[in-house]
Amino acid sequence: IDYSNAKSTFSAKNIIIATGSCPIIPSIKGLDEVSYYTKETIFSLSEIPASLAIIGGGETGCELAQAFKRLGSTVILIEQADYLLKNEEPEVCKSVQSALVKEGVEIYLGHQVTRISKENEKIGINVKHKSDEKEYELHVQQLLIATGQRPKFCDLDLDKAEVAYNDDGILFDAYGRTNIGHIWVAQDASGRAYFTHAAINQAHTVLKNILLPWPFRSKIDVKQQIPRVIFTDPEVASIGLTEEQAIEQYGAHSIATVTIPLSESDMALCQARTDGFVKIVTKRLSSRILGASIVAPIAADMLLEVSYAMKYGLPLRKLSDIIHPYPTYSQIVYKAAYKWFSDTILPFVKKIFGR
Repeated sequence: IDYSNAKSTFSAKNIIIATGSCPIIPSIKGLDEVSYYTKETIFSLSEIPASLAIIGGGETGCELAQAFKRLGSTVILIEQADYLLKNEEPEVCKSVQSALVKEGVEIYLGHQVTRISKENEKIGINVKHKSDEKEYELHVQQLLIATGQRPKFCDLDLDKAEVAYNDDGILFDAYGRTNIGHIWVAQDASGRAYFTHAAINQAHTVLKNILLPWPFRSKIDVKQQIPRVIFTDPEVASIGLTEEQAIEQYGAHSIATVTIPLSESDMALCQARTDGFVKIVTKRLSSRILGASIVAPIAADMLLEVSYAMKYGLPLRKLSDIIHPYPTYSQIVYKAAYKWFSDTILPFVKKIFGR
């Protein structure tokens, strides 16, 4: 049965808008004249392409570049900025770039795509470096656009329902309710963050607020830092501020940063997986955690301890009181807590007391 042209009307006491997000398609000359894929459609491929160009060096671009290279494609990754993963620590960007290059991904940093064309059975991509006006052409079998996401609600006619929104998403109050009392919003449509785990967290709160009486309702925790995970190999997991952002916000004199290479983990040594690190940014004297970045085989799992500490206000120094099982990757976080003590408190004590 084809329901594509069917129209139905539904009514309910409460309505949740959870329409998710959709890819941002850049304005590139000729793009609308060729077939291309996005993160939503790339998995519909019936066979592995001989060659694939990816425009966008963010999380999706890096993950799929490595995946398709391992599946046998020749992969070209094009990023307009001078580095991949522009929202992450410089060390993270270098680690991911190094891993991709080692596996044979061709990376064009600082390059702008000026034109895309169809050439017989291939796609032509004209690019130029931002510091060089010379333009040259790349040829691939398939093209993937990975230049970001935006809330998806433009076809809902929200104006007719008088639901308030802006370019960032649908507006909501502390409980997830829009300006129309019985209409709620959850997940990417709210524009909060385009992560499945953030969407699940907000959706659970909204559902609880609809089902429970008013005294038992909960506010959406918009202050909680949202973990960011990039599923390359090695994994990248980060949360909160980068070191540069923390310095801009608090000043360099108020910040203490601890970095432990993965080579200091006996588990990493045993598994020969020493490419990576743990970097934690704190307030200098209190060791309150402002942000963290981890590059490791199980970085996402390692980050959970840091996320918990940030959520409940545990300073980094307190994590050294927790007995971490040995040998595990999580011991790196334990070592980071001790390194903060030795780098920050001990010099201060020696200076004051001469010990």
